[in-house]
Amino acid sequence: MPRVVSPSSEIFILAQKGHIQGIQPNARLVEHLSVGHRFGKTLNPGQNAFHFAAETGSIESLRTLLVAAANVTQHPHTGEKRTSHDLAADLKEDSSTTAFCEFLIEKRDYKGRTALHFATRMNQFEHTQLLLLYNANVDSPDSALGRTPLLMAIYWNHHRIIKLLIDAGASIDVVDTNGMTILHYAAKFGDAETLHILGNVDYHLISSEIRDAQGLTPAEVFQEVRPKVLREDERRLQHAHRLFEVILARTRRPNRSGELDAPTEDVFYDALSSCVASLSSSIESLLGIDRERVPDSEV
Repeated sequence: MPRVVSPSSEIFILAQKGHIQGIQPNARLVEHLSVGHRFGKTLNPGQNAFHFAAETGSIESLRTLLVAAANVTQHPHTGEKRTSHDLAADLKEDSSTTAFCEFLIEKRDYKGRTALHFATRMNQFEHTQLLLLYNANVDSPDSALGRTPLLMAIYWNHHRIIKLLIDAGASIDVVDTNGMTILHYAAKFGDAETLHILGNVDYHLISSEIRDAQGLTPAEVFQEVRPKVLREDERRLQHAHRLFEVILARTRRPNRSGELDAPTEDVFYDALSSCVASLSSSIESLLGIDRERVPDSEV
């Protein structure tokens, strides 16, 4: 007997394969979106079509889902349902969201990851951009490690997405479940371009002496942990250290009385470091040079 595939499951399969743009954002799609508890039966607990469209689907697949969900103006379990005719009449491409749209965008999988985490992890720039346009929570931490999309982007050195998330207002003073701040992530995982981008951020709310769960400051992580995580020759390591010093100079540091001083900046040094970082990155791209990452258990 052939297996019966529900319309909801069909949408999930199409989203996973990146072909959901074949289903137009019409009343049929909206009806299946409106049954939120059945929508997107998945292989991994908690994941729905938005997770897979954000991770592997085309940008049109994700847009189709978002447009449809944004036009469901009544959450399926909080009031009277609208008819298919009413829903179809109101369909339009619009970045305005509804409670139901936000419910689907912010739905978490078994590790507490939202669609924005998936787009960030897979370096899907346009997908990330579109989710932010539809008011995805830029600071949502996952439940496994407490990583926000920004911390995840730094971990993977997805440069354009790091800048996009910062420009979108991502919080800089977040801390993961291991007590690691953005400074610890930069120290442990950041390549030259990531450090260059983060060197232009204001860290006045963060102390350079803050310690993670292992009792290490960002500077100690750079010196003691980074060499175990990233394979860098001496030249690259020194270059990364100079860029990291620029970041630390923009933090608040304890003075002799234990109070936090305002950040200090060296405009000439910052500008010089930026030029060196950009030149180094360009040369490495032309030569096809890439760093190797030592396998990390935190992935």
